[in-house]
Amino acid sequence: MHFTRLALSLAAAAAYVQADLQLDNDDIPAQCGAVCRPIYDLGQACEVDDDLVRDDLTEDRLEAQCFCTNNSINVSQYAALCASCMEQNVRDRDDLDDINDILRTCGFASTSYAATASYASTTPSVSAVRPTNSAQLTTTI
Repeated sequence: MHFTRLALSLAAAAAYVQADLQLDNDDIPAQCGAVCRPIYDLGQACEVDDDLVRDDLTEDRLEAQCFCTNNSINVSQYAALCASCMEQNVRDRDDLDDINDILRTCGFASTSYAATASYASTTPSVSAVRPTNSAQLTTTI
């Protein structure tokens, strides 16, 4: 009986978004700078100040909303390209954890990175407004 309740509680908790939508700069291979930089910048821009939001779930949802629905760049394309580039140039397998969390949290599909494509040499500018309170939450991802 207690095990069933515990299992149900854990399953419900796992259904919530746990957003840590930030790449560690140290994890990004030099070859991936152009396609990963916008994802890194967006993660920094969308980081919610936990002193302004009272609970972790709301903080995670606000960050996910800011990041996953951003329209200043094609986030799904750049996240997938960054993941593919990192996969091709990975130094340590755990360097892929953050980008894989981003793809999973946002529900982005994978794609293939080609170093000779135009996106490999140009970095778009990212614009995002950092969420500051729970009233800004308009979607659950």
